Amino acid sequence: MGCDPGYKGSLCTKVCGTGYFGAQCANLCSEHCAGLDNTCSNVNGTCNKGCDPGYKGLLCTQECDIGLFGEGCAKRCSVHCAGSDNTCNNVNGTCNMGCDPGYKGSLCIQKCQSGFYGLDCNKTCSETCGGLNSPCNHVNGACDLGCDPGYHGALCKQECHDGFFGNNCSNICSIHCAGPGKIMSCNHINGTCHHGCNPGYYGALCVQMCDIGYHGDMCKKACSEHCAGEDNSCHHINGSCDLGCDAGYQSALCTKECDTGFYGVDCAMVCSDHCIGQNNSCHHVNGTCDLGSIPGYQDALCQEDCDGSFYGDSCVELCSQHCAGENNSCNHVNGTCDLGCDPGYQDDLCTVGFTVWVESEEL
Repeated sequence: MGCDPGYKGSLCTKVCGTGYFGAQCANLCSEHCAGLDNTCSNVNGTCNKGCDPGYKGLLCTQECDIGLFGEGCAKRCSVHCAGSDNTCNNVNGTCNMGCDPGYKGSLCIQKCQSGFYGLDCNKTCSETCGGLNSPCNHVNGACDLGCDPGYHGALCKQECHDGFFGNNCSNICSIHCAGPGKIMSCNHINGTCHHGCNPGYYGALCVQMCDIGYHGDMCKKACSEHCAGEDNSCHHINGSCDLGCDAGYQSALCTKECDTGFYGVDCAMVCSDHCIGQNNSCHHVNGTCDLGSIPGYQDALCQEDCDGSFYGDSCVELCSQHCAGENNSCNHVNGTCDLGCDPGYQDDLCTVGFTVWVESEEL
């Protein structure tokens, strides 16, 4: 009938040699028995020192169940092993299909180093992620601290849409940014207007109105010195004077003198019709007659008649002393005596005496 399992020889007194077991010592101990010589029970093959990492069972012939590895199959494969069941090598835990995005190392338990993310940690975080060193999520690259000014999106790689700038692209470009089209165009980071400012505004963001006394493109144009008021203020865009014009000037910008024949505030005053000249021209500010007065008038505006005893150019001619009346009054223009002549004088100015002809008697 032979020997019991584990023994051999004619007398069945010899134990199976090292590495063998069972009936007639015909079975080899499992190569996964622990120890250098893979020793096992000579009778049933049970490994004397247990199993090598990655194996289980009395004979150490079974690999660890899926998801387990190592000595006694007591360790779990990393949850970051790629694949639906997170499989790994039954012996050393190396992930069979590599790592999920965001992890590295043979066991896939190390996160990507700072600044990197994704599959095999071979993607670089966006340089426009906010914060020092632009940190991002090690798995998907989403910026941990949001985006630098001027960028948006999970990865902070998209510039702000036209018309917006700054943190979270929440700031609107100034409506006073110059440029074609209805959308205000400015730098997506700091809001600087690409094409400068519309007339009447200045500064990088074009939100400052021109200072008092200036207007137009880049606020380089000075308001007219003839704008009314102490500071000659005018509209910051078109330069029209806020308080109207000084006397003697007209037009929106108050740069045009009154038309000939007019003067004063709003050019509403008419030059005196006693001013010399075909157009009765006078000074556009104060109405002083340019060429003086016609005979018979005095004062700067040529509106006052000569005083009672004077007439003519500049009222320097004296009425004749032979004009009738106490004051010898005469016409302020031509000197004609108002009340006629004293007895013995004739002509309009009463300067010519009568000639008396006396006939002599015949002797």
